[in-house]
Amino acid sequence: MAKDRKQRDKKKSRIFTYKLQSVFLGNDEDDDPVTSAVVEATEPVKKPTHLKGQASIAKQALFDALAAHGQTKAGGGLSNDRKLVSVDKWREHCDLRGLSRGDSDSVARTAFLRAQKALQEKGVVQVSEGFAWVSNDTDPAPTLERVQGVRLSGIHGSDAAQNKADEKRQRQQH
Repeated sequence: MAKDRKQRDKKKSRIFTYKLQSVFLGNDEDDDPVTSAVVEATEPVKKPTHLKGQASIAKQALFDALAAHGQTKAGGGLSNDRKLVSVDKWREHCDLRGLSRGDSDSVARTAFLRAQKALQEKGVVQVSEGFAWVSNDTDPAPTLERVQGVRLSGIHGSDAAQNKADEKRQRQQH
């Protein structure tokens, strides 16, 4: 990628992508090949989506939900080559991961909807007909080993998160 900063008759600050192509010009007096480089425009490379905070937690919770409850469905707007999970199961896994710090269901619901919207706007997640899945343009659907590896490393999932969710449910019942 390059950015043109100074051009006489051109707009400034345009970012463009390119590759150098070798071109054969002929042979020199010693009969050695003479080449030069030509700049060839290319399609921009899509930057990976970096997620922070609740969006990151919600994405990992979706991986958990897909590993535990994922199913393949077809029809309507559903993707028939991807694992899908119900939005309700995804939200349950978000609650288990401690997506929201609030005690009320409305706070947890709002946090989930904000994270879901952020993931959809970034093209990470797709939702249709009450089901969610990881977009084709991002990470592939997680394997069970990948999800378990994340849990074992203690990045997000832990017994503490499960205990917190259990305590929250008990408080709501009383």
